[in-house]
Amino acid sequence: MDNLTVYDDMCQFIEQIEKLLIKEKISEKSESKGVTKSEEHYLAILASLDNPTFTSFSKKAGITRPAATQIIGKFIEKGYVIKVNNPDDKREYFLRFNDCISEYLEKRDEIFANILNDKFSVLSKKELRDFSKILKKLI
Repeated sequence: MDNLTVYDDMCQFIEQIEKLLIKEKISEKSESKGVTKSEEHYLAILASLDNPTFTSFSKKAGITRPAATQIIGKFIEKGYVIKVNNPDDKREYFLRFNDCISEYLEKRDEIFANILNDKFSVLSKKELRDFSKILKKLI
């Protein structure tokens, strides 16, 4: 099996996951279903941080501080995120989600976990461990 075949297989797997995610999201009655794929990507990065700030977000996202400021500014404008002063340093702001976006991200993670559980259910425990080892090696 050559690299191109593995690449094609990975692309097909990712496309199947994305189609299932889109299908699930379309059936969702979420108020925040207007979230774009790009916004969802950056919201997920924010959600992965403890007490996110503009700086920690820009580092994790691999973008410049001005780009992070622009993205967060749009999130604030749309009401997805609010800025809260750091009680220890009034010059710094923590970023917090509104309840609707928090629920949206939790539901998205739940849907994604269910899809992966379904996909991985065809693997034995050994195959799953091996798959995990391979992914860790690639990362």
